[in-house]
Amino acid sequence: MGIIEKAENTTKSNYGLRGILFEGGDQVGKGDAALNTARELASLGEDVVLISFPFYATPIGSTIRLVLSGGYEEFKDIPAMKGSIGNLRQVECVMALFALNRLETLSFLSDYQEKSNVIPILDRGPFSHALTIAYNVASGVISEEEIEKVVDTAVFLDHEFAEILGLDNCVIQLRRANSTWSATRGGGEDVYECVEVQDICDDIYSKFAKKIGEGWNDVVTTDGGGWVDREEILKEIVNFAKSRMGLGKPGREGSFKIASLDDVVGAIYSLDSVSKDLLSKLSSALEENNKKAMYDSALNIGREIARNTKSISFDTRTSSVMKSIFDDFPECYGIIEHYMGEKYINQLRKAIMNTRDIANKLLVEVERIYPEAQTELFNWSTAFQFLICIILSAQTTDRQVNKVTGELFEKFPTPLRLSQAREEEVENTLRGINYFNTKSRNIIKTAKIIHEQFNDEPPKSIQELQTLPGVGYKTANVFLNDLYQANQGIAVDTHVARVARMYGLTKESDPTKIAKDLEKLYPKNDWYKVNSSFVLYGRYILKAKKPDMDKVVLKEYLKQAV
Repeated sequence: MGIIEKAENTTKSNYGLRGILFEGGDQVGKGDAALNTARELASLGEDVVLISFPFYATPIGSTIRLVLSGGYEEFKDIPAMKGSIGNLRQVECVMALFALNRLETLSFLSDYQEKSNVIPILDRGPFSHALTIAYNVASGVISEEEIEKVVDTAVFLDHEFAEILGLDNCVIQLRRANSTWSATRGGGEDVYECVEVQDICDDIYSKFAKKIGEGWNDVVTTDGGGWVDREEILKEIVNFAKSRMGLGKPGREGSFKIASLDDVVGAIYSLDSVSKDLLSKLSSALEENNKKAMYDSALNIGREIARNTKSISFDTRTSSVMKSIFDDFPECYGIIEHYMGEKYINQLRKAIMNTRDIANKLLVEVERIYPEAQTELFNWSTAFQFLICIILSAQTTDRQVNKVTGELFEKFPTPLRLSQAREEEVENTLRGINYFNTKSRNIIKTAKIIHEQFNDEPPKSIQELQTLPGVGYKTANVFLNDLYQANQGIAVDTHVARVARMYGLTKESDPTKIAKDLEKLYPKNDWYKVNSSFVLYGRYILKAKKPDMDKVVLKEYLKQAV
């Protein structure tokens, strides 16, 4: 469900969405309010991470900085923008750049949120497209009749980002009342910082507010040219956030973190380091609230990252969303290349264009090596016996399992016979495999359940299979896919996990999370192929130690050294 549809169904009991988004024109106190709110929520026992947008100290952020400082003038020198200057397409391309910059940070934010149950607080986000739209209305590029269409495009561009972080549940727009906008700091470092644009942007924000509904709240921070008391502002913000999210964990010590350059860049860019001198200049500019120095330092850092990064790696969902934006607005490739260089844009193309493509190419190549990939577990003749073999294979090689299952099934060929076995007798049979004590208990219990509840036949539902002792997500899917090509999920063992990580198909280490990433990448009809072919490829070719590099396929797409 997209952000527009979600907004129509949002209610005050929608506590599952945890993000807080600050929006508003320039110089209405967003940074101050976001910082104070973060500290207050931490004092209430919440874990909070604060990030400000645009995040200029990345290559895409630096591209935006150069576009804003030049007023789109350089677009005429970019071949990709031919035919897209001075019209709606120009506006959409600029909004796409802002959306891509937010996605640059998503790997860090979503990972941090998942691990820490953290509340992300954003100083500006998806709805700050209001400024871009306002600038182009003021410039005569967008007519009154076209505003609604552009607003819908803006919502669409960021709907995945907003959905992942829950940003349509609690949006706080800070605004002026009874006063005319004027610059209180800086010297008009970008084209959006002028009275006409700032006045129009409040009207555009109101259109976003209508789409979001009760998840949106206006807070006046400056009235009649003077600032409203900070405590009053904070109280209104926190009360609204509590009404939306059920905040507060009494007796718990919360935490507060400001997302650093290392956090964001380290999550996706592989490079040795960023110049300490540049980092020092950026830190000083932030402490001094020197807007121009901050912009200049961030720009230099973004350019350095573009020059020196060795590789770029996004999580699966981020790369997929970025690819869809670039597919809709390919001009963005040209804009970013113009400012950040050919080397960077080629790396970016590879990072976002190839996750799904690599996955599909890899499966094709591996299937050529193993056209009829089958399990290497032997000695079984029934579905029940095969399930027992898979249970025994956990943390144990197939070869070890094969050494004991001949004798096991000769003694206990059916669920009834195994369920009646003495544990000591089964243990003696299984002594050649790892964890034979636990596995003996599990297979006896499993046999009893299959006999009594499933008429001697293992269930074919992944949910029912996972109720059996010793059967988890991986075991259930190996059983279902190898026997029935059921495609209810993808089984991930150590070999599949290694192959997936080596080719950048996942950044996860937990097998269940790796499975979910792979399930997003592959058509459901192919799920059964992934485990059976990747297991053999990882076991015999892309081995953990001394891989057979003569047979390794698609070497150019390997994300890790071998």
